[in-house]
Amino acid sequence: MEVLKVQLARTIWLFDIQELNPKGISLYPEIYAGIGKHYQFAMLPKAEEIHSGGSLYFKHGKFLYDGSLIVEVDFDLHGDGLVASCRHSTEAAHEFLLDFTAWLGEQLGIAYPPHLTKKRLYRSELIVQMEPMLNTLSQKAEEFSRLLSELCQKEIQPSGILFGEDHGTNAVLTVDRRGSTPWEENRYFSSSTLATTQHVEALAKFEQIVGG
Repeated sequence: MEVLKVQLARTIWLFDIQELNPKGISLYPEIYAGIGKHYQFAMLPKAEEIHSGGSLYFKHGKFLYDGSLIVEVDFDLHGDGLVASCRHSTEAAHEFLLDFTAWLGEQLGIAYPPHLTKKRLYRSELIVQMEPMLNTLSQKAEEFSRLLSELCQKEIQPSGILFGEDHGTNAVLTVDRRGSTPWEENRYFSSSTLATTQHVEALAKFEQIVGG
């Protein structure tokens, strides 16, 4: 299994955003300008957006990850938490949020508790190449594909599979054939609520199980 592209790696921290500024220190304009300067964001929220009290979006920033990699990152401030998105890994996005809260704490003279967030969520989207075809999942799937092929007068194969939890609103992992690419290339789009490293590990195991 080969990862061809990280399409999205997003880390979400859910908590009351006012806990970042419990003393009500003025953040405009110095702190917001400092965020833009510190992470070199190319796009910053406008003054009217800041004063409206709604969500704020910082786009195309730079973050030094793992001591040497400069990762482009987007950052959102919402009333119920923080969101960091990049195309490296959810781990890199997570480290950005750690770095941001540490930097903000220094600016405001606040030591945040180790577990600031109530809940952490991930969104990982990958383009991968895997050897097994989805129609090899089971003999019954292959038989049904042949039936559909006869009915449609064209070759039909399974195009995706979804794994979810009972009463869950989002799939834990999906594997879909990538559109506009021939089947023989075995290219797939996969999304997951797992962290990126776990996502990659799960897909490698999937390939091994299906191919075995």
